[in-house]
Amino acid sequence: MESPFTISQWLTAAVHFNRSYHTLPLLLVAFAWVFAFGWQLRHYQPGATVARILLAWGILHVLVGRQGVYVHEWWWSPLTPGLAVSAALILDLSVRAAERCKFTNAAKMTTASLILFFASWTALTTYQKFYPDSQRGPVTTINLGQAIKAAAPKPNDIAMLVWNGGNPQLWFYGNRPLRPNIWSTEEFKQRLQDDYVELIYGFRQPWTAPGAGIVFPIIFKEKMAELWMHLCQNYRIVPLPSGLEDKYVIFDLRRKPQ
Repeated sequence: MESPFTISQWLTAAVHFNRSYHTLPLLLVAFAWVFAFGWQLRHYQPGATVARILLAWGILHVLVGRQGVYVHEWWWSPLTPGLAVSAALILDLSVRAAERCKFTNAAKMTTASLILFFASWTALTTYQKFYPDSQRGPVTTINLGQAIKAAAPKPNDIAMLVWNGGNPQLWFYGNRPLRPNIWSTEEFKQRLQDDYVELIYGFRQPWTAPGAGIVFPIIFKEKMAELWMHLCQNYRIVPLPSGLEDKYVIFDLRRKPQ
């Protein structure tokens, strides 16, 4: 069977995922220890054996699951402990070398400052990735459930959703039949008259009624500009409960714009 990717494509994805997931500073520091000491089995350093075992396990996972690591960023996570321990070991070596040169206090303060800076940087970039616009506030399954109920006022009304609908919480908080996972104008047009709704864990239930309303998280407005324009031109916007106006826009699929 023909491989779905070339070696070049796999390596490109590997570099992209690891720069995003593990960050370049961690990779550089960890690889520095691996290339300098990791392959030297006679090199004794507390924690070195643990690092080698963790790295070997992570590399084995990548080799066996090469299809998964090509598709999913989080499949690289078994490599994370080994990289983290390797990076810590080379920092430990640096501090010990500074101690021999009688720069103990300066080395410890420098190392602590670097670790603090790295932790702050990763925390900030992760937060910005999860919440691109802090002025709009975070989107949660609780307020998403409120938006779903606003889009489908009656218990048997169908709510359509621009969102990944794999979370069971959506059905708990929304408490409405759902047609989620709409990411384009074509998908919207198809699913508007679909003959089923989705249940948790990927199950389906036959349901031929058209959608009553669609929930559009504002954070996707720029990414899905074509779908946004189509909805604005063809459907009326529904007033939202207080506190949701900066997070969602709901379109009434049964009413045209005035």
